[in-house]
Amino acid sequence: LQELFVPDFWTGELSTSTIMLATRVERLESPVPTDELDEDPYAVGANRIHVTWDRVFPRNRELIVAFLIYNPSVGPDKNFDLQVDYHLYRKETGDKGEQALEGARAGERFVTRTTPQRFNPSMMGPQYDPSAGTPLLAGQGILLSGFEPGDYRLGITVTDLLSRKTLTRDVTFTVAGS
Repeated sequence: LQELFVPDFWTGELSTSTIMLATRVERLESPVPTDELDEDPYAVGANRIHVTWDRVFPRNRELIVAFLIYNPSVGPDKNFDLQVDYHLYRKETGDKGEQALEGARAGERFVTRTTPQRFNPSMMGPQYDPSAGTPLLAGQGILLSGFEPGDYRLGITVTDLLSRKTLTRDVTFTVAGS
């Protein structure tokens, strides 16, 4: 079982769903009808997230994270602008003195980051309307072949570039030998 955190999405504040780990994200021909979502809870729009509860991944796999972003600031003409940053850290035994580098915490070493993701009208298209309460599906796939076996933390920062509000989420996982 995985503990699920369900925030109050109706406050109007920038928020996210629980960060989900997945084996893959499948593109559907069309969205799952609303009355069928109880039987297909990981269908989001025209995507189905194949969630995994396992936190241990072999080096020949891809770490896939997916989550929903709720309540971005919306300006005139349905304008919105979000940036999502992903930073990876490896847990180290003993303090290496590198905590300040790229947001690493005590006992961690910064490994890498991915290219920031941007979500705005030019990226999402005119059909996406965040003011209607529709969440935005965000996520990242990271190949683990270059990672040493060990324990890791993926730090996720969501920045609303209109309001300058940020929030952070973490997900931990283990890379096992091949």
